[in-house]
Amino acid sequence: MDKTLNGKTVVLSGAVNGIGYEIVGNFLLKGAKLVIILDINEDKGFMVEKSLNDKHGDSIEDFIKCDVVSDLESVAQKSSTNLTKLKLRMS
Repeated sequence: MDKTLNGKTVVLSGAVNGIGYEIVGNFLLKGAKLVIILDINEDKGFMVEKSLNDKHGDSIEDFIKCDVVSDLESVAQKSSTNLTKLKLRMS
């Protein structure tokens, strides 16, 4: 069983600060190809996206404003093209 995240797609909600932010950084260090960050805080979300893109230039981080309670269908539609190889989704 492959225990790395090399080339995998990860979706993580609540990742603009604290433990979630650290987890995103760890996923990128473990080789995740695409990390989609979901959070309700749009300003901080785009700041985190830029910060992570600057730090991990060869990876792709994408922020989607989302209230996970009511916006999951919208998230699926917005990111469906990127989720074909989704390996992990965390909240």
